[in-house]
Amino acid sequence: MIELKENERIDWFRIVADLRGAGVTVKDMSQTLDIPRSTIHGWCNEISNPRVETGLRVIQFWADTCERPVDEVPRYDRYQPHQSYSAAVQ
Repeated sequence: MIELKENERIDWFRIVADLRGAGVTVKDMSQTLDIPRSTIHGWCNEISNPRVETGLRVIQFWADTCERPVDEVPRYDRYQPHQSYSAAVQ
């Protein structure tokens, strides 16, 4: 189970970056998870967030692909600066 503190958010940028580091392209993610590429980019640019069911599928895919426990999903404090996504997906 994923537990978040009050100020914590899932770091969709880091999830995608980890998957890319494991050799999975955004196109691969899109096809495997049946999610439009533009939607994935939108999450990582903080334009939107996935619905709970979709987010859980992405997290499980990240955990399986990166061989990490689900409860270690990348997080960030929404009140602290964190890395932007744009450069990572080019």
